[in-house]
Amino acid sequence: MSSAFFKAFVIGLLATGLGLGLLGLGGAWLLVPSPPERFATAVYSFELARGWKCVREGTEYVCTFGNPHTDRADLWSSRGASYHLHFEKR
Repeated sequence: MSSAFFKAFVIGLLATGLGLGLLGLGGAWLLVPSPPERFATAVYSFELARGWKCVREGTEYVCTFGNPHTDRADLWSSRGASYHLHFEKR
């Protein structure tokens, strides 16, 4: 075997591996969803569903989905009480 054949073989092997790797990476980026956001306090922690955001207001956490004035809001106090509020669109 000549050195030109060996060089072409190695280059072809590396190009094929790189192409398949990039194809797999692109497929994974398109098909696998991003992990959910983690919400944690000193007492409990959980994963937030997509679209939910939590903000601390005093001793309570207010978690809202979408537009907080029209959809839903959940309140958690530091004492463990939970309130679910539903808003109607006007």
